[in-house]
Parts: sequence; C-alpha cells; structure tokens
Amino acid sequence: MALFQETVDQMLVTMRDQFQINLLPTTITKLETYLKVQSLRLRGKNALTDPLLAPDFKTQQPQLWQPVLSMLTTNYQLLRIPLEVEAEGLLTFLFTESYVPLEIDYLTPDLKNGVSQKTGQFVNKVEHVLMKDEAHSEQAQNILANLAHDLDQIHVKHLTFYTEPTTFIDEQQLTYFAEANPLFHQIILTFTTKQETDLDWRKQASLYYDYMFACIEDIPLEILKDRVYICVDFSQGRLYNQYMKKTVNYFNNLNIEVQTTVDERTDLYLSDFYSSTLTCEQLIWKNPPTILNWQQFGDLVVAIKKGKL
Repeated sequence: MALFQETVDQMLVTMRDQFQINLLPTTITKLETYLKVQSLRLRGKNALTDPLLAPDFKTQQPQLWQPVLSMLTTNYQLLRIPLEVEAEGLLTFLFTESYVPLEIDYLTPDLKNGVSQKTGQFVNKVEHVLMKDEAHSEQAQNILANLAHDLDQIHVKHLTFYTEPTTFIDEQQLTYFAEANPLFHQIILTFTTKQETDLDWRKQASLYYDYMFACIEDIPLEILKDRVYICVDFSQGRLYNQYMKKTVNYFNNLNIEVQTTVDERTDLYLSDFYSSTLTCEQLIWKNPPTILNWQQFGDLVVAIKKGKL
C-alpha cells in the first residue's frame, strides 16, 4: 500500500508541476481517487477502450499529451498494456474539473457533437429569454461565448466522467435558487424538461446546480428584467441611510439596485415614514431592523421579482 500511495503522490506532483494545478485538499482527493481507480483497473486488465480526444489532438497539443502519456508509461510500462486511451481519459478528467483549460475541438467528433448540441440549445434558450433585442450586441455575444464555454465543460463532464455527487444534491435547497434567480430557474427548468432523459434525482439536482452557477457566473445581473429598484430614505440622517444602503446591498444576489431618489423605476420604498404620494411598495421600519425584518424584506423582494416575470 505504501508503494501504491507513493506512486500516486509522484503522479500528483508531476501534474502539479506540469499544469500548475493548485493542490487544494478537494483537488488532491479528486485526483487521488481517479488515479487509484485507474491503477486498479489497469492492474485488473480493464483499461479504457473508447477514445475521448480527437485523432489529431496528440500532434496539435503535444504540451498536454506528452507529459501525461510519459507519466503513465513510466508507472505502468511493466503491465504491457496500451496506455494511449488511458492518457486521453486522464486528460479529459483534468479538463472536466477545470484543472486544465478545455477547448471543445480537443474532443472526438461524436463527443464534440453531443456537447455542442446541448450547449447550443441552452445558449439559444438564454438568448431568447434574456436578450431578444440585444442578441447581436458585442456585450451579448461576449456573455453568450463565456456561457457556452462553461456549458461545454459541464456537458463534457456529464457525458464522460460524471461521478455520483455527495454534496449539492438537496432538492429543498433548489427553492432558494429558484426564488433568488427566477429567470435562471425558468430557463434551466424549461431546458431540462425538454431534454429526453431518465436521470435520477441526484444527477438532475447536480446538473441544475451546475447550470445555475454557470448562469450566475457569466450573465450580469444588470441585464435581467427582474431587477428590483429600492429607494432607501430614513429620517435618522445621512450616516444611518448609508448604513442601511450598505446592509441592503448585502442582498445583491437578489439582483437589486439601491437608489438615492424615487423615480419611475422604483419598486420598493424603504423608510421609517409612510408616504401617501407613492404608488410603489413600501416597507416601513420605525426602529432598527431585526432579523425577522430582514427576512420580511427578502420575501418582499422575491415577491416583486416574481411579479416582473
């Protein structure tokens, strides 16, 4: 066992040095698990047989290909089994976990087509729902390109080295993301519902989170039509108003914008005095807000967002 672990440790160091991988604890665990399973398979004469990378990958990307093949050859040459497909498998795993940058052209034609189809369908849905009038603008094209790149990675992972998740599988927590990001939730739900799939609930939840985080990462909140505009106006004075604005901004994941004045965009007026001249929602706090007050605030923002859809 000591020799086995030593071999794995050596390969971890090789990949760290070759690809500048930051070996954080979760990264070590993932790579160790893959390498140990790979070693057991190879010693049991159960090597991978289906190619994952394009035929010209080896010549087009020698800086990626040669170090991995050499590392595996050094450690498993005595087994006298072909290692090229295993090298492809390990590289693909590095791609799917973002340890090495992925380009979709690295993949076999069949895998590339499968990934491109799913990514294209999702991007088209985002464009239709969020960017109808601005789809051809430079900003929109950059957003969609970044999203497509992250979606490619998600789809490669789920079509190749998907592993049974042990975290981010709680379906009850989906409610939070659905309420905080209703437009993203709508897109994801519509897309996944149309996909002919028999995924179990764990994989569905894992895929939902992957899509949600990609949308949150790549799509700026300011382009969403469910942005909630909040005017903060307390009589306590400038410093208290600054404090309240700063605290309200802690909820910026709900896609809010704090205003210094009331205008036609204002959705919510937050103050310690009710105004009979306003037509927007009002939330009146006569005293500094409690945890329950902030929960009420969050619920009201979510309700306003839903009303905009």
